[in-house]
Amino acid sequence: MVAAVTWLERVPPEAGDVRVRRVTAEGALGSARTLATTAASRPAGFPKLVRHGANLLAAWTVPGDTMRVRLTSLPMSALK
Repeated sequence: MVAAVTWLERVPPEAGDVRVRRVTAEGALGSARTLATTAASRPAGFPKLVRHGANLLAAWTVPGDTMRVRLTSLPMSALK
């Protein structure tokens, strides 16, 4: 069994990278990939991840005057 995890990693001075990596049932970590760069502030929330066929869909909020949701797709085969 393999899982994919996402997180928001702070990049100075005030940005954050939306990151993803695979993790095996044994706990082996794959290479981390950056999906996008966004604000690292608390209103950015936590990235959400869902499998859709052979792809992963990642969504996160972009804080600002108007909150927006960003979405990206990544083939599962891209996670090594």
